[in-house]
Amino acid sequence: MTVPYHTVIGIEIESNNMSIEEYKAALKLGEREASSLSAKKESPYLVVLDDIPKKIVKRENLGIQTIPAELIAGTVHNNRSNAFSRSFYPLLSAGSEFASKWALLYDSISVNGMREGIICEEYMGKYYVIEGNKRVSVNRFLGVPFIEGTVTRLVPEKTDDPEIKLYYEYLEFYKKSGIAEIHFTKLGSFDKFAKLVAPGEEVWSEDTVINVRSLYNRFRKAYDEKRGEDKLRLPASDAMLVYVSLLGTEDTKDKTATEMTADITKMWDEFILDTKEEPIAVSTHPVKDKSNVITTLFKGKSRLKIAFMHQHDTTTSTRVYAHELGRHYLEEKAFPQSVTTESFYNVSTEDAEDKLEELCKAGFDMIFSTSPEHNAACAKIAILYPQTKILNCSLNTSTAHMRTYYIRSYESKFLLGLIAGAMTKTNHISYIADYPVYGTIASINAFAIGAKTVNPCCEIFLSWTSVKDSDPDKDVTDNNCDIVSSIDISSPKQLTRKYGLYLNLDGYPIQLAAPLTDWGKLYEQIIKTVLNGTWEDAETELGAEDRSLSYWWGLSGGCADIIYSEKKIPPRTLDLVNFLKEQMIKGQYHPISGTLRFQDGTEQDFEDNFDILNLINMDKLYENIHGYIPGVSEIKQEAVELAKAQGIKADDTASD
Repeated sequence: MTVPYHTVIGIEIESNNMSIEEYKAALKLGEREASSLSAKKESPYLVVLDDIPKKIVKRENLGIQTIPAELIAGTVHNNRSNAFSRSFYPLLSAGSEFASKWALLYDSISVNGMREGIICEEYMGKYYVIEGNKRVSVNRFLGVPFIEGTVTRLVPEKTDDPEIKLYYEYLEFYKKSGIAEIHFTKLGSFDKFAKLVAPGEEVWSEDTVINVRSLYNRFRKAYDEKRGEDKLRLPASDAMLVYVSLLGTEDTKDKTATEMTADITKMWDEFILDTKEEPIAVSTHPVKDKSNVITTLFKGKSRLKIAFMHQHDTTTSTRVYAHELGRHYLEEKAFPQSVTTESFYNVSTEDAEDKLEELCKAGFDMIFSTSPEHNAACAKIAILYPQTKILNCSLNTSTAHMRTYYIRSYESKFLLGLIAGAMTKTNHISYIADYPVYGTIASINAFAIGAKTVNPCCEIFLSWTSVKDSDPDKDVTDNNCDIVSSIDISSPKQLTRKYGLYLNLDGYPIQLAAPLTDWGKLYEQIIKTVLNGTWEDAETELGAEDRSLSYWWGLSGGCADIIYSEKKIPPRTLDLVNFLKEQMIKGQYHPISGTLRFQDGTEQDFEDNFDILNLINMDKLYENIHGYIPGVSEIKQEAVELAKAQGIKADDTASD
């Protein structure tokens, strides 16, 4: 049966009248956005691709694509740009022909979906419309997350501009995944994400693509709901990378949007942290104790229950031995009535999460994990069990729920360098380092600076015990070194005289001095903040409420020092050492200051108020050092995990 024409017209008119109300609602959104942008002296209209300066080296026809609506940034040509606000909401009056066409299109899309795709160009990861501006506008108003369209990619000239470099990272990611909707805003994120979700896949399998898209869609839904409440300016892709990095691929890939919502709520501070330009706050000395009495009541308990988790044990690791000395100090001297401690040895990286979870459930109030390799596990469990204070012995880690700690040894190394430079006869000094991790390079450089301060002619020959086929003793002989700076401590289970700073007398070591690392003092002062209720004061003092907090204490915190032989070191040298040590404790002298010249001929100015993170991240060697910083591929297998977790050149496959 044929429907009379007037009936069809009547239905259209009635529907159009209803849709005009929707147009008016969209118009209000457009006017509000335009007014806000105008008040900021910004253009209220669509971004026009033709107006963006660019040098295109290639055009690629990508065919029909599923385009994330949030990445549609504007229009190609200027002819209709002022009909829409920046976000594609309409701006023309409700009585215009434009409004009638928009309303009819609204009816069609609401009932049948969008039957005809748009035509657009993609430039720098954003999409600009050639045909279909109104279709985008209606879908934006309806909240449709994806739009079909025919896409032509405009590839810009490759330069060192950070945005261009990021876009080329995206192109590599797109080449292997074919996924356009995931777009990060920080350099290195695409590769990091690919290694997390598709390790070893040069071209992603269909299953991987489906799983990653599903993961993103579920996460995005849960995250956008939470972000809508808190107005956090962190894109969903960046937030998902934080989520997967901290909780792991295996534990997140099958979670529902509801489960993700619960996770996101728990770890919201981690997303806030990711928006910070300086996410890490470093405490360089203990917070001044404001109380006179230590309260021994913690969560209704008479004793604070503390766990120490180690990757190795005292028979195989001098580091574990040093931490255990600190633990015994806590129970026997610092807090004999207030704390009880227990150690857990030989916890592998693979077992760290399960062990940490077990300790949290067992009621431990604090957990000190002494291995940097456990860093990722600590960060994850700290989110899931916020009632337990978890700390990891490492540096340069951005996480809001876990704190990190380390001893600032470069000050002690500088003092040893002074002694070495004053006592060498050959002007050749050996420095034997263990692992090329954060903070280590500052210690090596400080030693070299100390030596050169008293002896401009001395040279430092650097060796690494962690490098494959290394032979530090042979290096000492080959380089005619008469003074050696070696491992910091000798364990009773691994007795050796070759530790600290010693005189190399025909291969026989004669001890001169050694650095002191007092983990007990560091642990004591951290634990005291929990017992006396000032745990949060460190964040307040540093303005670190929304940042990751790392303790990096040294001489001024009583955590580092040196011991020396008064009989073997000249008195004038000791006078200089003690004077500069006191100046450093008072904060009136810094060993790494002024203009430093490095091996490669570059210079860097270190002012009195320099950023402490510059020292933690230091990745160049001082000018009088012979040697290099090894990459992961050169490290012995037993140290690879540490190098990947905390290595200065963790992403390198080989040294320069």
